[in-house]
Amino acid sequence: MIAALFRGYLLFLGAGILQFFVMQWLYEPTYVVDVQRNAVSTEEEAYIALAESVCPPYEDVIAEFGGTPPAPSEECLWWYDEYMTPYAITSGAIDYYVNLVREAESEESESSAFFRYEVHVEYG
Repeated sequence: MIAALFRGYLLFLGAGILQFFVMQWLYEPTYVVDVQRNAVSTEEEAYIALAESVCPPYEDVIAEFGGTPPAPSEECLWWYDEYMTPYAITSGAIDYYVNLVREAESEESESSAFFRYEVHVEYG
């Protein structure tokens, strides 16, 4: 997803960048969270925070929803299926995956957990 924030600024967010794997048969049991907000100025930090704070319209998300979508609420609906696959990369989505990895770590689960989120701002 490429989100245009303001004229001349683009924020690149992609499903390929957001990765979460719990595959016991592929990885040794390790617990990693790698959140990278690459900004070279406070202005870029503000753009990243703004992008992560935007909640997609409920109607757009349920149009893509697999299964029965939750009822509309004050909470941001950032996922579009029962597996919590991100529709939008929001601060809520990031918190969810960080907490999921930390939970696996605290339980010393035998599954490997890897979450990576990387974002940067490019001037166009």
